[in-house]
Amino acid sequence: MGINTGMVYGGADPRSLIENRMPYYVENMVNRGLCLKFNSIVRDWDKVVSDWAATGRNKSALVRDYCLDDPEWLSSARGTLAEIVRKNKGNQPLAYDIRDELSVTISANPFYYDFNPIALKNFRNWHKSQYRTLDALNA
Repeated sequence: MGINTGMVYGGADPRSLIENRMPYYVENMVNRGLCLKFNSIVRDWDKVVSDWAATGRNKSALVRDYCLDDPEWLSSARGTLAEIVRKNKGNQPLAYDIRDELSVTISANPFYYDFNPIALKNFRNWHKSQYRTLDALNA
């Protein structure tokens, strides 16, 4: 069949691949916060996106359920990654894929931005570090 590599989903057990001497990679390591399709308070994305198309989005719809700049979320994601890497590193997987097929379309993750106050503050600080402000130009 030509199959020469296996895949381990997140924290799943790679034992069967190891026992059969099958190289593998690890994917979907961090789902909470990255895969909104399955980790969101929204249960019917099709309805939500259809409503947005018909009536527009209200401001609350521009805030992700999980802010990727939130120190609490970052700590959780780092912990999850570290645990999965510890579990697999002795087997030398071919690759680690933090999240499979991230979408920037409405198909899975209709949020490729975040208007969470933490994200906005961090973006504004980054922006100031990259570009001169009008105050600096007028000085």
